[in-house]
Amino acid sequence: MSSSWIKIPKSTSFLQNVLMSKPGSYCGLHKLLSYRETMTEHGSGWYKTEKLPSSIGHLKHLRYLNMSSTDQILTGINDLSAKSTDIEAERLHATSGCDSLVCMPAGLGQLRHLQTLSIFIVGSDRGQQIGELKELNLSGELTIKGLHNVRDSEDARSANLKRKQDLCALILDYEDIKTDNLLDNDEEILDGLQPHPNLKKCEHLPPLGKLPSLKVLSIVAMEAFKCFNNDYYGDGEQSFPALEQLYLEDMPSLEEWTTVDRGESFPRLRELYIRQCPRLTEFPCLPSLGRLSIENSNEMLLRSVMDLTSLSSLGISRFDGLEFLPDGQLQNHKVLESLSISELGNLKTLSHQLDNLSALKKLNIDRCNSLEYLPDGLKNLRSLERLELRECDSLTSLPATGLQGLSSLRSLSITNCKELSCLSEGVKHLTALQDLVIISCPEMTSLPNWLGSLMSLSSLLFGIAPT
Repeated sequence: MSSSWIKIPKSTSFLQNVLMSKPGSYCGLHKLLSYRETMTEHGSGWYKTEKLPSSIGHLKHLRYLNMSSTDQILTGINDLSAKSTDIEAERLHATSGCDSLVCMPAGLGQLRHLQTLSIFIVGSDRGQQIGELKELNLSGELTIKGLHNVRDSEDARSANLKRKQDLCALILDYEDIKTDNLLDNDEEILDGLQPHPNLKKCEHLPPLGKLPSLKVLSIVAMEAFKCFNNDYYGDGEQSFPALEQLYLEDMPSLEEWTTVDRGESFPRLRELYIRQCPRLTEFPCLPSLGRLSIENSNEMLLRSVMDLTSLSSLGISRFDGLEFLPDGQLQNHKVLESLSISELGNLKTLSHQLDNLSALKKLNIDRCNSLEYLPDGLKNLRSLERLELRECDSLTSLPATGLQGLSSLRSLSITNCKELSCLSEGVKHLTALQDLVIISCPEMTSLPNWLGSLMSLSSLLFGIAPT
């Protein structure tokens, strides 16, 4: 049989489902007219099909058109939308096996009843642009290709993805874009393509490493995203050449982060925030990284911190099962200036963790309810200017000798430490102390007489915090 189509008579307008597939045994249309639910064509010559017949517009009650196994497709499907705006199509399925598909039918947006569209290829011609998605109330999974034809952020927003609350999966396919075709406004375009917050399943990202001006990247709540690998770095000599801040948050399936062997990756990355990534056990060495925050993630992730000797700020938070920091966790951090340890409910000690932090200026220990004492290693923090202790319910006293070396400490704040009953005499040695705050420590009912010997003290706040 030739690749030409037979005409679909108007008498078949009641048909609701059409399946086009690869060659099998051909059954003529006359054998199908008795079926009111499904019309299936297994034509021996149909695998060369390039377009649908114009007469498909007669199918006013068409609900499902499956073209997932045809090899070439769709220059004639414009009749489905342009001629028949009242067609009741609910699902258009054209994915695997449609490698020759290069554009969508003009006016697809007129199929107002369409609920499932597996793929949309953005074209440059009128009626094929991304705005065709605007009025379609889509559900299920949608892949968008041809993103180089999206002109600007306004054009991207015209797709109205942010209001498509029934979409459960969205794939933005950048595979057909070369690095030299990237536009200066790609970041704005990506922002315009932001989906509805309900979107849960997103397994893939475009090669964002190609974007030459991308400075801030947040990957948040992608529940199905498993691996940050070569696919997202692009094919240039540098990947993520301008990126300065990276946020990975609420990624329950993320378990691997690798870098490419070629060129340079993340050359300007200064800040990394990892939150709620329970399966991620390590991340690559990032030599330019200055600020790192890890929260409520896998404890093994903390071992990657040891090699990040460029850090100036480190935050470790919400590791409820952690009793001790890994041995040698902070021994090589000669330039670390700020350290925050918070919500480590079972942390018992910080012994030998603070000994080598010669550049540390700020130390914050917050809601570590099992911590009973501060280590003597505090005395080595000669650059420390600010010490904050908050809601450490098991802390009963400050070290008698561990404070003697804090010759630069200007601010000491202690709040909501329920068992702390007094200031140790080690506080006498804080000759540079200017601000002292002791709030809501119910066991501490008075201040020592020797407090008057702190000649630099200019601000004192002592009492119960107002409710």
